[in-house]
Amino acid sequence: MSVPISNEIRDKIIKHKKNNVKEEEIAKGLIISKSTVTKIWSRYRKTGSYMTSPRTQGRKSCVDEVTMNKVEKKIKETPNITLLELIKEFNLTISEGALSEKLKKLGYSYKKTHISSKKRQEREAFKKVISKINAENLVTLDESSINLAFIRLYRRAKKSERISEGIIDVRF
Repeated sequence: MSVPISNEIRDKIIKHKKNNVKEEEIAKGLIISKSTVTKIWSRYRKTGSYMTSPRTQGRKSCVDEVTMNKVEKKIKETPNITLLELIKEFNLTISEGALSEKLKKLGYSYKKTHISSKKRQEREAFKKVISKINAENLVTLDESSINLAFIRLYRRAKKSERISEGIIDVRF
């Protein structure tokens, strides 16, 4: 790839062309190709400026900034929401992988939840109470219909934030 022509040389090309100097002579004097002189002069005649146009390479994003702000707000409200749920809720035309990459660029990562120190202390206290009871005197009935598989183990948060406690998902 060639080095871009400096604005000083571009300015010289325009001045010479305005003085009716031939493109070949300008190219020889500035040690550049004739096609470069032609392109710069052509751009100047069309736009009135010799500056290069901004590059707009690549595909446009499928998700605009407004929608991504809504997605980010939803993640803050419900950090355990899945990518698929986000795609369905906002009717996005983007794959889960692409949405994951966009969220990474915003600084979000998918983290494993941890039990808070308060909950950990409560569990230790419960273990002490239970350990004093004779296991032969207990009858176990499970009528709660609680399935720990419904607790989401991962949540989204900014890279600098810590996550605590899983949230029970109510989809039975």
